[in-house]
Amino acid sequence: MNELLKDIPSGIQYEITSLIYSGNKIGASRHYRNATDCDLKTAKDAIEALTAQLKTANPLAFNESQHKGGSGCAVVIVLLVIGAIAIAKIPEAYKNDWEKQLNALLQTASDKVSESEIMVKAPQPSQRIADAPPSQPIVVPKPGKQIDRDTLYQAIAPPPAELPYQPIAPANIDTDLTTLYRQKLANTDYVSWLNKPGIPQGYQDFIEEHHIKYVRAKIARSLTLPANTKPLKIPVIPAATITIDGAIQQQEWQQAIRIPLQPEETGSFLYLQADNDWLYLAADVLGDTTEKGFDQFRFYIHVDIDPTIRNERIHVDRSQFKTLGGIRQTQVLWQGEPPKNDDERWKKYPISDWRIYRMAKGASTLQQHRQFEAKLNLKESGLTIGLPFPVFAEVETDPLYVDEKFKKRLYLGGLGSQNQPVWMIMK
Repeated sequence: MNELLKDIPSGIQYEITSLIYSGNKIGASRHYRNATDCDLKTAKDAIEALTAQLKTANPLAFNESQHKGGSGCAVVIVLLVIGAIAIAKIPEAYKNDWEKQLNALLQTASDKVSESEIMVKAPQPSQRIADAPPSQPIVVPKPGKQIDRDTLYQAIAPPPAELPYQPIAPANIDTDLTTLYRQKLANTDYVSWLNKPGIPQGYQDFIEEHHIKYVRAKIARSLTLPANTKPLKIPVIPAATITIDGAIQQQEWQQAIRIPLQPEETGSFLYLQADNDWLYLAADVLGDTTEKGFDQFRFYIHVDIDPTIRNERIHVDRSQFKTLGGIRQTQVLWQGEPPKNDDERWKKYPISDWRIYRMAKGASTLQQHRQFEAKLNLKESGLTIGLPFPVFAEVETDPLYVDEKFKKRLYLGGLGSQNQPVWMIMK
């Protein structure tokens, strides 16, 4: 663990490093200061030192993502006046959040706006909230405060799009995955999260998981095709737009590779297409015409790429739209004391790690027959354009019942298997 972050919770560690990777040192300093209760200079010095370390350990991430801050300047107007600080006509959807952020800035700001009052005219609302009624001006008198202009612009701008995923390297990038899993099992926050009843909720934001993703992606980039194997080519269409709504539209998927699932008499097809950031998937399941049942489309990647990992997968169910947390099936057994009761019986088996993705999305609809759509972020899932990777897929439908008793699962098509994956390449 990095010495500069050792006393900071793992989730906040990830927020700080993500902000650094995206070029937002001001936001990173703010998170660091809040987490450590230090002064502004100490926070800035720590972020500068951490930035230098991250650039040394992972320079490609900076080359790909680093950008200059302050782009919000184009969408705001700052007027210096005497009297009070006011945010005019902020939609109700953003009002409380913006006021809270601005108040925090006024308390902690640094960069020399010596005027006693500032009026900020909010940017036009996005189309998503265009019908939201305007609020009354918010007046927050803070005479004589110094305000960081760049941070102020960021605070009043509309909420940004979801941050891109940036892998975080462990201190030693050659650490094997089993060792990294042991480190994750030593994180008491992770263990507490696993021990909660039912399927774990949320997203794995533990720093050890980000290290695992980094090394797993590094292993995936080193793969070579087995002898006499020709990979299926997934077309990369940078300008194409695919909406994940569970309805397979011909104009969206016309350039995708279309693969019949086996056995072909099921009439199910798999569609695959990529752009520079995402792998898009769809399954058209002609034989599934029931509204209810155990309908799922499952897509597996990283199939046996390392002794520690058997696979990672997403599964899309009948939901109209949802985030797909994903699962990683490992060969790692629980360390320490064996389970003492049935509630912890999962500790007897290799760990299936839930909720490893935050950016994967999926949806399904029933339009005479069942259709599924999904997308995987390439950086988060560890896939790389131009390099081969092993996969398999399966579509499950209503199970077989005899005398109202479950007998077995039924499938309406598959591609490859755990023991015989299909190799693909995005080109």
